[in-house]
Amino acid sequence: MTNLTPAQITTPCIVCATTARFKGAVLFADRGMDWPVTTVGGHQVHLACLSDANHLILSASDITVIDGVARWNGSGRALFDDSVALLQALGLHEDIDPAATEAARKDETARALDAIRSAPPAEPSAEELAEMRAAFGPGEKVVNVITGRRTQL
Repeated sequence: MTNLTPAQITTPCIVCATTARFKGAVLFADRGMDWPVTTVGGHQVHLACLSDANHLILSASDITVIDGVARWNGSGRALFDDSVALLQALGLHEDIDPAATEAARKDETARALDAIRSAPPAEPSAEELAEMRAAFGPGEKVVNVITGRRTQL
């Protein structure tokens, strides 16, 4: 991945510019004025990115920020970094602390993975076994990268 500085970003779209700045994605940085654009919240947005911008604008009221950590009201889960960056680029929820939100999300993910790994391994169903045989071939050993469960086909 290439890291870009704001001066290298040529896109007029706030969604693409935020994505490029945040993820260092050249694809998003190179989308220029030849793409159709519209205005959302005072920012230019490609029509292809309009649903992302509108979704966050409409969802901003479904986010609670406590001690800088942004969480979705419905699930209680911390937001992903790209959503936080775009919310801030759009001028929404300026009370979010990106570092605190990222730390909370990483902690939630680690706890969820620990719970999955500590649960007794489930045996694959006949359908799952058939799908694994079709994908990997009979006689192969398949390892679940999350749980470490090994299945001999």
